[in-house]
Amino acid sequence: MFSAKKAIQIESIKKFNNLRIIRFIKALIFGSPSFKIVFWYRVSNHFREKKLLRLSKFFLNRISIKYGCYIGFKTFIDYGLKMPHPTGIVIGESAKIGKNCTIFQQVTLGGARIGDGKQEKYPKVGDNVVIFAGAKLIGDITIGSNVIIGANSVVTKSFPDNCIIAGVPAKVIKNNGEIK
Repeated sequence: MFSAKKAIQIESIKKFNNLRIIRFIKALIFGSPSFKIVFWYRVSNHFREKKLLRLSKFFLNRISIKYGCYIGFKTFIDYGLKMPHPTGIVIGESAKIGKNCTIFQQVTLGGARIGDGKQEKYPKVGDNVVIFAGAKLIGDITIGSNVIIGANSVVTKSFPDNCIIAGVPAKVIKNNGEIK
């Protein structure tokens, strides 16, 4: 696991080459909501690592109120998360999201039952996953790397790497280039 401070530095340098403090402040004021949400999540995570839990929860509440995007307190988000339209995104209490994922509006990563957060029974999403609008990932499932999840899909079981899934309930429609 990496530190929140390191994550802020890496994501900022990745987004703004040869970053200066003025450009960084400009990005926080005028930048995309996706950048702001991830930045404030990283700040919250930094305070959680320092055992300043009230301050950490303050920043998570700020994200929820200002942007309409709920991120759980114990959520782990790796580098490079993109949220082009962050309204209505719900990322549950102990969900895990890999590197360079893209999540569109109204997506839910949640538990199947009340109390799943304490048992860490939330979705685990691999690297380079694209989750399109309205998709719901429910329960203790694992989504492999390089997966595309179609709009309004309901995912209740695990899926392997390199596939496209869609439907209610979700099923593989293309796996390693083979259409099913």
